[in-house]
Amino acid sequence: MTTQLGPTQEQIASMRTAVMDRIALDQVALDRVVVDDAAATHTQKQLQPHSQPHGHRRTVARRFGLVTVGIGAVAAALIVTGVIVPAGGNGGATAQAAGFLTSAALATIETSDPVVAPGQFLRIETTQVSGVSDGTREAPMYQSAAMHVLYIPEDRSDTWVWERHDLPSIGYFTGEGKAAAARSDADPDRYADSDLNGVLRSEAGAFYGGSPKTGEPYADLSRDPETLRDHLYDEYRGGSSSIDEDVWVRITEILSSGEAPADLRAALYRTMALLPGVTIIENEATLDGRTGVALGYTEPARGSIWRDEIIIDPATGLLIGDREVTLGDYEDIPAGTTLSWSTVQTSVVDETP
Repeated sequence: MTTQLGPTQEQIASMRTAVMDRIALDQVALDRVVVDDAAATHTQKQLQPHSQPHGHRRTVARRFGLVTVGIGAVAAALIVTGVIVPAGGNGGATAQAAGFLTSAALATIETSDPVVAPGQFLRIETTQVSGVSDGTREAPMYQSAAMHVLYIPEDRSDTWVWERHDLPSIGYFTGEGKAAAARSDADPDRYADSDLNGVLRSEAGAFYGGSPKTGEPYADLSRDPETLRDHLYDEYRGGSSSIDEDVWVRITEILSSGEAPADLRAALYRTMALLPGVTIIENEATLDGRTGVALGYTEPARGSIWRDEIIIDPATGLLIGDREVTLGDYEDIPAGTTLSWSTVQTSVVDETP
C-alpha cells in the first residue's frame, strides 16, 4: 500500500505540463471528438483491468471530452512514475472522474499553501446560499444567503475572529417564494440577530465554549487514500442514506473548511476516486464567478432526486465550492436547478475587523 504520493518535483512538473496542455486545447475542437464505444471500453480496461465501472454512459465520454482526452496523458505519466489511478474497482469512480481527481491531486501538491507569518491571519471566506421552505412543502421556495469570514492567527492559541453577515435573498423558485423572500428580507430582527450577524472573538477558536483549536488541523488523518477511506468508513455512525454518501459529505466538509493542507487535499481527492458513483458532470462549471470541473455523487437511496457536486480548479487543485442540483422535476422546480451552493476562498491578511 502506498503511504505517500511519491513523485519527485521534476516528475510532478512533467505530469502537470501534460495535463495542462490537454486542458488548454480549444473547446470547439474537443466537442468534435468522437469516442466510440469500443475505444471507450478499451480505455476503461487499461485503467482498471480487473473490473468495469457500472452505469457509465457514453454521453459522458463525449460531452466531457476535455477530461476524456486528458486521461491518456495522465495515465501515461502515472504508468511511468508508478502512481496508480484508483478507478472503478469494486464500483469506484468512473475512469474519467478518477483520472481527473488524480490530476487534481498532483496539481494540489505543487500549489503552495498560504504562509502565515507571525502577526498575520489566515482569512477563510465562505459564501453560503441555501434553499428555504416554509414548512408546508419539501422543496425550497427561495434562496437565502450568508457570508462568514474566519480569521485564524499564526499562533493558533491567540485570538480568533469570526465575522458573520446574513445577506438578502438571491433568488426564488415560485411566486410564493418571491413573496416569502421579500418578507424575510424586510424583517429587521433578522439582521439584528447576533447568531447571524456581527463579529465574535475567542481565544484559540473556542467559540461558544467549544474546545481550543491549538493543534494542527487534521493532523491525525492518514495521507494514504485507502487508509483514509477505511478510517472514514470505520467512523460511520449513521445519519446518511449510505456509508459512501457519508464519506463524500465528510470529505466535502473538510475541503470546504479552508484549513486542509495540500497533502491532505491531495489524499482526499484520491480517496474520492475510490467511492462508487463519482462521475464527471461538467468541465466548465461556474460558481460565484469562478470556473472549474464539476464532479458529482448521486445517492441511489435518495431516489435520484438531486445530486451533490463539487467544483475543482484544474490548474491549482483548489476546491471552488459545492452545490446541490436537481436531477428530475422536484415538485414545481425543473430538473437541472441548483438548490443550494457554497464557495470558499483563503488568503493571508495583516488585520481583522
